[in-house]
Amino acid sequence: MNRFAGVGNLGDKPKHKTVPVGDEARDVLELRVYFDRPVPDGDGSYTDKGGFWLNANLWGNRAKPLSDLLDKGMRVRVEGTLIQETWEDREGEERSGMKLDLDSVALELVRVASIEMRQREHSAAEPEDSGVKPTAKAKATGRKAAG
Repeated sequence: MNRFAGVGNLGDKPKHKTVPVGDEARDVLELRVYFDRPVPDGDGSYTDKGGFWLNANLWGNRAKPLSDLLDKGMRVRVEGTLIQETWEDREGEERSGMKLDLDSVALELVRVASIEMRQREHSAAEPEDSGVKPTAKAKATGRKAAG
């Protein structure tokens, strides 16, 4: 299997689509990622020495939430399977190229200025609020308060 993992920048806002696959509709997130190769110049700056672009798809229930979160220019870490595609262009010539079928997409936090967490969704079997409130010490240390 042709596994690929890399860090790059989103070239465009990722596009969420729902497409027919067999008898079902499936969510897919289409991304275009530039994988740069920064090389130190010796003066503290970097020069890109020949990166490359890859089109990538993330299938399933993570497609929609990530389309709301990700935006052009964000630095992401991706992992998936490289697949060679062939197609016919408008002039009837056969073309080929690589695409990435993603297993995971994660933000590289080095460029993130702030994070806002959304409320966790609870299942019917899980109570939303246990009624137990942590003490001031537990909030400060991140440890549970002793009973």
